[in-house]
Amino acid sequence: MIIQPMINPVILAMAAAVFAFIIWKLIRQYRDHLRTSLMHMAALVLICVMLGVIGLRPMIYDNDRKAIAKNIDVLFVVDTTLSMWANDGKDQAQRMDAVQEDVGRIMEEMAGASFGLIRFDNQSQILSPFTTDTRNVRDALKIMLRPASGYARGSTMGLPLEDMELLLESSSSKKDRLTVVFFISDGEETAGTEPASFASLHTYIDSGAVLGYGTETGGTMSYRGGASVYDPDTKEAAVSRIDEDNLKQIAADLGVDYIHMGEKVGPDHIVKSVLRSCSRSEDAKNYDIYQDIYYIFAGMILICIIVEVIDQRRRGSL
Repeated sequence: MIIQPMINPVILAMAAAVFAFIIWKLIRQYRDHLRTSLMHMAALVLICVMLGVIGLRPMIYDNDRKAIAKNIDVLFVVDTTLSMWANDGKDQAQRMDAVQEDVGRIMEEMAGASFGLIRFDNQSQILSPFTTDTRNVRDALKIMLRPASGYARGSTMGLPLEDMELLLESSSSKKDRLTVVFFISDGEETAGTEPASFASLHTYIDSGAVLGYGTETGGTMSYRGGASVYDPDTKEAAVSRIDEDNLKQIAADLGVDYIHMGEKVGPDHIVKSVLRSCSRSEDAKNYDIYQDIYYIFAGMILICIIVEVIDQRRRGSL
């Protein structure tokens, strides 16, 4: 167990001294009803002690998690074109819902790494350069909105190439650092242009995967405002289908595996492989992860307050 005080220990000690003095004065004031007052004072003392413990912020070692891989840069490249909101997931869930869940899981499994995030639709955008602040990446994922009707255009897989090269080159230039890429898309190319080659990025990448979302059956889509997307030729609801040929080609260009993400399929084996590679690196270290337990003491405070209120009501004091 360790402590990470949320309040300066000196201030905590001074507050404890003040509370002790107040309790002593109360005991002297109600000494004629000593038995009753002692019960109330005991509850008050317990509450004060628990508040002090919460202020010290005790944390215990998490046996299930260990941050290895401080020497890893993980880049997520996420397709945010309209088709990624097609509803062909489990129970008609949208593809992007699964993407956000899977990216979150990868970040948990690779705790301690640095993460970067690129999105692309009509244009490519670096939402987060490599950072150990996972909240920044998670927040960026949450604000990914489906395109509006006036903004949505055809899909082009090659749009993020320049931004990818910028971040990957920066990562690969660092000594003894592993560079991992997760390219996330349904593979649809609807802009009518020739598919771009990602082969130029191969030399920057140590591991990763192309993660494919969607089904051959496909799913319908709607714009941000809720209006359905229609095929201009057939006048029927447009259907988006995964293009695995494109995704497999991108994976081959990058020199990584292709994984079709489904209900029972995930990037777990890729993550484990990356972590094994990291553990063999000369600069790899183990970083213990601790979890807060203050909520236990907060629960005890709540119980004390409830018991005190019930007792006061029983005595007719309230």
